[in-house]
Amino acid sequence: MSAKDTVRRNKTAIVATLSGDRMLILNKVHENNLITDREYKNLKSIEKEDVEGHVVALVDKLMYKGEKSCNAFLKLLQTDEEIKATYPELESMWLNDTCILPTPVQACSVDDSDGPPPGGKRTKEAVAQEAAEHHLTRMKLEKLERQIAQLKQGNMPLTDYYALKNKPRGLCVVINNEDFQGSMLNNRKGTQVDVEALSSVFTRLGFTVLVHNNLTAEDMRRELQKLGSRDFLDEDALVVCVLSHGELECVFGTDEQQVSLKELTRPFTSRLAPTLAGKPKLFFIQACQGSGYQTGAVPCPPKPRQEEMVRQSLEEVVRQSPLEEVVRQSLGEVVRQSPLEEAVRRSLEVVRQSLEEVVRQSTLEEVVRPSTLEADAGVVHNEMVACEADMLLGMATVPECHTFRNVSTGSIYIQELCKQLRRSAESLEKDDILTVLTCVNREVSKGQYLNYKQMPMPKYTLTKKLVLKYV
Repeated sequence: MSAKDTVRRNKTAIVATLSGDRMLILNKVHENNLITDREYKNLKSIEKEDVEGHVVALVDKLMYKGEKSCNAFLKLLQTDEEIKATYPELESMWLNDTCILPTPVQACSVDDSDGPPPGGKRTKEAVAQEAAEHHLTRMKLEKLERQIAQLKQGNMPLTDYYALKNKPRGLCVVINNEDFQGSMLNNRKGTQVDVEALSSVFTRLGFTVLVHNNLTAEDMRRELQKLGSRDFLDEDALVVCVLSHGELECVFGTDEQQVSLKELTRPFTSRLAPTLAGKPKLFFIQACQGSGYQTGAVPCPPKPRQEEMVRQSLEEVVRQSPLEEVVRQSLGEVVRQSPLEEAVRRSLEVVRQSLEEVVRQSTLEEVVRPSTLEADAGVVHNEMVACEADMLLGMATVPECHTFRNVSTGSIYIQELCKQLRRSAESLEKDDILTVLTCVNREVSKGQYLNYKQMPMPKYTLTKKLVLKYV
């Protein structure tokens, strides 16, 4: 049996064993040049829900590299002293060229039986199979015991991140309106550069990219309605990018008719697209939101150092002066001795009692009380997802203002967005999408475009962190 076949057929046992310390095996494989520096960084930073998921990704990578890498991997497991000390279970496995680990249980033929082979002797494969089954059972029990212990301690971690485990991750739909039919709006030269940038980065992030060119307003609505009725059960996220002309809270179809931003997002609410409930839905809008231009302003300079020193000196004099305490005590005594204090207290009490009486006599109380009682009784259905939850709307500009696009290099916003997505995907840090968009805001706002400024503006109802890494 080849080393690759052996690893494949016994992958479950290998993963179960090495999950005890996934960073050690990852570092060892890297030190022995079984994976490249880039592969090491990607494996180290991928998003998985459990430790086993990381080890599975590592083993899959080595199997993909072929027979030579699998053979070197198995040799590493047998010879490295630190590995053998960290994973003592390896000693109970047969790690050699012919039978690294016992083969998995196969379906029996009609001639098979549950008894010993003829002559009463157990084959070498049968002994190995039994040992593997005991080993796997022990590993599963140990994992279960660890989970139970964590639950008892009350510190079982609850993920703050959206799960990204499917391949492909989801759909990235780009609506690219370049050629307009009327005389009111110019053609959008340079937009194809944005399409190429978006297609490239989201493909590497694991999305299936679908581009629609030159849609009328009605075509846009129709395509989005069809997309919203799609089954997303086997996908983790949705990205919709609209590249067009626009006005306040709307974009234009190529027939120069308006499509509101609400019409863009409504088909993907949890009520209308239930298979997207609880999953992130990202919308990036490259379009003007008005005819105004943003100008810049110079921040106020910091106070001169001499003025700051004088202020601190005066504060220190006040702190060290007995006058401060005298004034504080005097004011407190005046308030305590004043009849005003008691009058104010009585007035506040009267107001509070009056408000309580109004609430008791109001029909609103009957609406509020049952809801509160249900919540206290644990009747609230936490599994339900708010209809407008888990959405992000990345606008290229603030309301009532222009955006800028270069006819040869693309739009300022989309190009910076793709640049920051690439930077984040290659980074070892777990920067979420809001961090990425903050960087986009900063970099775009630094620029000067035809002597004006541009300020992107994200809006979101995300309930978790979304980290996008290359697949």
